[in-house]
This record gives sequence, structure tokens and C-alpha cells, in this order.
Amino acid sequence: MALLDVDDRYAQLIDGWEVGEVLDVEVGEVLQLLDALDMGSIVDQFRDELESARHDLQHSDESDRWMAEDDVEACLAQIATMEGDDRAAKWDLLLERKVEHENYDDIVDSIAEHGFTRPLTAFRDDDGDIIFGDGCHRLAAARELGIESVPILLVTNRRDAVASDSGWWRAGDPVA
Repeated sequence: MALLDVDDRYAQLIDGWEVGEVLDVEVGEVLQLLDALDMGSIVDQFRDELESARHDLQHSDESDRWMAEDDVEACLAQIATMEGDDRAAKWDLLLERKVEHENYDDIVDSIAEHGFTRPLTAFRDDDGDIIFGDGCHRLAAARELGIESVPILLVTNRRDAVASDSGWWRAGDPVA
């Protein structure tokens, strides 16, 4: 039996995945196959940072000009990546942002101690594509911990994809 290529596995995943069903999905497949709900918000953040960097560039003196120019170039490169077709590169940037979150270490510790107590979520968009909804911090932590697959729950719609407590963690609480 021949191994399925990524597109075949993805087609099978989409065709057979029912709302309310939790699948264990390999981390690498998530990163290769799914777009994340908040990739658009990350692009918006990079645009805001670009505007700020351009402002700093206009108002910098000669000694700081090179640093401001580097910031502008970095923002432009990040926007180009997020608007490009390379899903893995987009995920790398998105997950870099999640790792920078002040509570990220607590999330890593929680998953290491408790495992996944709640699945990540995804939903179908209007075209039938699966969009990753909630759990980017947990996905980043799973990748850091070397966890090979993560549980993902397919929910009904975009509104149900993001948990009401998303982003609210305290050290010692299971957030996995």
C-alpha cells in the first residue's frame, strides 16, 4: 500500500470529519494543512507595527536610523510571509507570537503535567475548508514539548471555535 501524500490525507480528513468529533492530528499536518483563524489578526498586528516603525524611522536621528530601517524591513518581511502561500512559514510566525505571550511558560508546564484536558478547535468555513480556531498557544507548547499529535474538535462555526476563556490562564491551572 502506497503512503498517502499530504493532499490525500487532508481530503480524507475533511471528507470524514463530523462536527462534534475529536481527531488526533499530527502537529506537522496541522502546520502544513490548516490556516488559523487569527492569521489575519497577526497580519493586522504586523501592519500596526509597520506603521509604528515607519513613524520611528521618520523621527529618528542618524544614530538610530539603521535600527528603525531594520524594523521596517522586518515588518515588511513578516507581512509578505503572512500574505504568501507557505503555510509552514505562516505558522512559524504565528506560533512565534504565541511563544512571546507572558503566560506561555505556564501553558507549557500545564501540558507537560496534565496533558491535553481540552481539545483544540477547528471549523468549516463557507468553502468547506477546515480552519484552525482555538489553541495556538497549546499547539506551540505541544511542538516545543515534542508532542506528535494534538486533539482537535470540529465545531459548528467560527463563533464556537474560540473558547470564551481563551487567553485567560493562571499558573497552576490546567489549560491544556
